[in-house]
Amino acid sequence: MSGKQFLFILISAWHAVFASWAQSYWQLQAELSPLAPPVNLAVVNDQSAWLCDFNGQVWRTNDAGKTWRLIATVTREEKISCLAAVDSNIAIAGGAGAERENGSANLYRTIDGGQSWQVAYTAKGPTPYWYAVHWFDTGNGIALSNPPSAHENFLIAKTNDAGATWRRIAQMPQPQEQESGLSHACFFYDHLHGWFGTVVDIHRNQGNRMFRTSDGGESWILLPNALSVELQALHFISPSIGLRASAQPPFLARTTDSGQTWQPINDLPVAEVQYLTLFTGVNAASHQQLWLYGEAGPDFRPFILTSVDGGLAWEEQILADVGVSKVLTFAAIAFGASNDSVQAWGVVYDFHTKRGGIISYRAACGATTVVQEKMNELPHHHVLAQNYPNPFNSSTVIQYVLQRTGHAQLVICNLRGERVRTLVDTKESAGVKQATWDGRDEHGQCVSSGVYLYRFQAGEFSVAKRLLLMK
Repeated sequence: MSGKQFLFILISAWHAVFASWAQSYWQLQAELSPLAPPVNLAVVNDQSAWLCDFNGQVWRTNDAGKTWRLIATVTREEKISCLAAVDSNIAIAGGAGAERENGSANLYRTIDGGQSWQVAYTAKGPTPYWYAVHWFDTGNGIALSNPPSAHENFLIAKTNDAGATWRRIAQMPQPQEQESGLSHACFFYDHLHGWFGTVVDIHRNQGNRMFRTSDGGESWILLPNALSVELQALHFISPSIGLRASAQPPFLARTTDSGQTWQPINDLPVAEVQYLTLFTGVNAASHQQLWLYGEAGPDFRPFILTSVDGGLAWEEQILADVGVSKVLTFAAIAFGASNDSVQAWGVVYDFHTKRGGIISYRAACGATTVVQEKMNELPHHHVLAQNYPNPFNSSTVIQYVLQRTGHAQLVICNLRGERVRTLVDTKESAGVKQATWDGRDEHGQCVSSGVYLYRFQAGEFSVAKRLLLMK
């Protein structure tokens, strides 16, 4: 391959990734009160979504999240631990059963948009707990529960009539003592391939296990546990490629063989990660994007990362100031004529005040960290966005956010760390800022093509990113 051919391929690859970047950030869209800890968001389309909390309260939006209406309470007989919606009318909610109360755990069904709920299936025993429900399509679904009693296997039930009736599968996985399923570690890529993770003794977290199915949940195999860390969430982008998030290092790992082996991803753009807990994503035919939630630093600062290359590289996105609230669940859906746009919502919750809110993200698929000129809320920390366009051959724009007024410095360096150009070095007010680099050094001379660093510093905050100049 000639040098020109390689350069053309490299330029094409970079543009394929970055051409669809749009102005995007996670903004606080609505407040919800009273709200118990949320258990699930179920997105129907870019306008409609369901939300259920642990007390069984069901909220709905039909205007892209601008307003959320409290519809009804599923039941007062037990807590609710999961929810999945077929469409705007039909949904299934799973009960927490004896683990939280003192009775069997039910699957509840609504066919009128959440106004009324009826028991569709009952897991009988002292310890059932429905931790996940998933729809393969509008008629076929699957639900997973902890073992109903100490000497039973995990309970897995399937439906082929939109939840009206359910049957137990014949070959259910055998648990270890006090082993429980994890709500965010249950994921189905399609109607055949699925995974679920567990924790052995949830109160002491004595290890994790992971199971895989390739026949729609009819049978399961136990996977090797190469990374014995505190599993939090799973997400797959194909039958073979997936990611796992953990509460201990390595916080993020990737598999290319359906979960048989895992490779740590250590180069995350956030320092002092405390844990990673949630995934969501869209996987349309021509567009793919992932989001990952975690907390960092001694103050457990919430952050959201995104990836457009299957989880290999991640960028931090701007998140509105949510105070001490935590994101407990989020979900996304692709929409548009070519599924080239995405609508995502997350639910933040403050355990002290018992108040919650909705964060919203709406942009073109493939958008990462480029920010808007005007924001409803500033993020709760300084942010440096990826330059755009990247690569570039004449000029590129670098955007950043100052959370508070102070001295800001933005410099261009070569890979040896030598300063090439100072773009910003002054006191600035809080807000969204930007600077342009024209590919010249301090003396106005054009620099050579290649990879450069741009470094942003504000107070004790310092971060650097790479950009590519091509001529």
